[in-house]
Amino acid sequence: MADFLWHLLETHNIDFTALTQDQINDLAIWINGNQQWKEWTKYSYTSILRNFLDWLNEQYDLGLMIRIRHRAPKNSLMPEYLLSEDRYAG
Repeated sequence: MADFLWHLLETHNIDFTALTQDQINDLAIWINGNQQWKEWTKYSYTSILRNFLDWLNEQYDLGLMIRIRHRAPKNSLMPEYLLSEDRYAG
């Protein structure tokens, strides 16, 4: 989580204490538009961003409407359930 937020700070040069609605929209578009990331990565990053922005909005009383929607991946099987421990039990 911290790596993702650090990456946002490095690439977007945003003052999060004075965040605007347009900047929030741009961040959501940037996440969902990244072709190098898998759907679950986009889903996770969107969730992290939304939770962080909700917290930030309360801490700094920014008065923003956080309307970032999660786009559930088409593959509903979580990665950690793809392999079971039984397959590797000796």
